Amino acid sequence: MLVPFLFGMLRAKTSVYAFLLTAASMGVLWFLASIYDYLTGSRIIAFRVAEMITSSSVVLLFVLTTVIAAVPAGIAGVAGYLIRKAGRI
Repeated sequence: MLVPFLFGMLRAKTSVYAFLLTAASMGVLWFLASIYDYLTGSRIIAFRVAEMITSSSVVLLFVLTTVIAAVPAGIAGVAGYLIRKAGRI
């Protein structure tokens, strides 16, 4: 979460921009990493994890992990932005 924090601290213009951009970038990164892992040989483990969360849908698993990665990244971006703003006051 260092990169979203630093982006929020150094480049974000508003807190909404900090949250949306950092959450979207981490979400896309995590989603693509999940798809890559799935396509390169971890289909069985992905299906078993999907069953453990009482859903036999691997797509739902990808969506959940994307959201779980995106929200903390957005919060880190906002935290960086707010720390920068607090230093200016």
